[in-house]
Amino acid sequence: MNRAGKERVVRKSDGPDGGGQYHFDPGTYLQNIRKEVPEYDEMQDIIAGIATQGGVKRFLDLGAGTGETALRILEKAPHAEAFLVEEQESMVAILRERFSGFKTVISQSDFEFGFAEGPFCAAVSLFAVHHLKGAKKKALFQRIHTALKPNGLWVFGDVYRTDSSVERRTPVDPVYDFPGTMQEVEAWLMEVGFDVNAVWCKRDLAVYGCRK
Repeated sequence: MNRAGKERVVRKSDGPDGGGQYHFDPGTYLQNIRKEVPEYDEMQDIIAGIATQGGVKRFLDLGAGTGETALRILEKAPHAEAFLVEEQESMVAILRERFSGFKTVISQSDFEFGFAEGPFCAAVSLFAVHHLKGAKKKALFQRIHTALKPNGLWVFGDVYRTDSSVERRTPVDPVYDFPGTMQEVEAWLMEVGFDVNAVWCKRDLAVYGCRK
């Protein structure tokens, strides 16, 4: 996704089960993502609104990028403690600058494995899960479920594989992006113990609000 303004980064995970990662240009990321995904800001607002329902004291943002999701949550819950996980060094530099006035822990690591142990009131993510293949999505959902408090929320938006009836599709890179179908993702979420709710769907995009 968002193939403009990216540079190739080869990791040990390159291969049939991993897939190397493109790194995004922080200076053009928002411009590019809004062009490719006109619903981007709407999805951000939905995620922040759900994640803060009933109050949030401690939350996890996986694949935090430039911090847009976390900032919108902190606008609603300014005293919350945020744990941001982002792999790309240049993005982490942006995060350290943008969140200097908040109670924030920033981890430069792979979002799949690199988050701190909970418990968290909520975990959030936008356009990160589709970078994982098949069973790795389910494994991530299990780790998130374990890291959440009882009744905690896992709120994430992403692109999904759909049939040919969808008129406009979100651009994906077949080498590095592996969207599943909504049916597959929902099955994995339920298998690890989440109550699953697709709160918003449009084209090949959806936002899920899942409760532990």
